[in-house]
Amino acid sequence: MTSTPSSPHEFTPAGPDDARSPCPALNALANHNHLPHNGRNIGFLQLVSALRGVYGVSLPLATVLTAGGVILCGHGFKLDLDALCRHNAIEHDASMVHRDVAETGGGNLASNKPDQDLIRAIIDSSNGHNVTLENLILAKALREQQAHIDGTPGHGYSKGYLSTISHGEPVLAAELISRPGGQGIPVEWFKTWFGEERLPDEFKKHRTLGLMEMRTERAMVTEKVNALHLENATKRRDD
Repeated sequence: MTSTPSSPHEFTPAGPDDARSPCPALNALANHNHLPHNGRNIGFLQLVSALRGVYGVSLPLATVLTAGGVILCGHGFKLDLDALCRHNAIEHDASMVHRDVAETGGGNLASNKPDQDLIRAIIDSSNGHNVTLENLILAKALREQQAHIDGTPGHGYSKGYLSTISHGEPVLAAELISRPGGQGIPVEWFKTWFGEERLPDEFKKHRTLGLMEMRTERAMVTEKVNALHLENATKRRDD
């Protein structure tokens, strides 16, 4: 993914008329022209192909992810990236690196700009070298607590499936942009991907993430996030 002047996938930041989403993975694909740079009228098969070719997502998982976006936010069999900003369609509260609509005053449209303070907080929770899945799980739990989403009655996501999407995000980040060897995401890669929505220069896919593996890891994230909420509730009660 090295950017050279002759490369068709050279990084080009979004312009003022380009559509972008709250998803750094998709925005990076558009910024590198793996998807239309304007972020509009992205075809179903086009998105499946980009997810597979760049990130190493399996065909079943890429199909499920694409179908969710197109069905919930698309038009026909096409998708505009900014349509993913619609609050509580796929976008949801408690994003790891985007502020909630209640924090931005965005009404029914969420911000597509990553929040550098949230990115910095995740890096600060790491060992300074790599951001791990455990760091992302902690960040997710903290963001849910800030959004008053803690698993208790009346304090959940507005739609049940949004919890599944939200708890899948740490898995996708940790698996798609990690370095081989299982040590996590290098801090500089994390800053580049989340903060600039750019593919790190040395990044290349090194494994295939399958649908069943994704489901298993997402369930593990949900279990650990809920355990952190219970621990936090116990501390509050004891204080």
